[in-house]
Amino acid sequence: MKEFARKIEIAREILHKKIEENMDKKEILRVSQELDKLIVNYLLECTIKA
Repeated sequence: MKEFARKIEIAREILHKKIEENMDKKEILRVSQELDKLIVNYLLECTIKA
């Protein structure tokens, strides 16, 4: 689960950086979708272990 938390934090940092740099909206959307997938997988992992 620490691996998911680390990946989520990295994706968040990348997303914030791209937003601050006014990157292409498609690129921001792509990173946002990856972050969503990581969060869902993390929550599923937590549910399975509970």
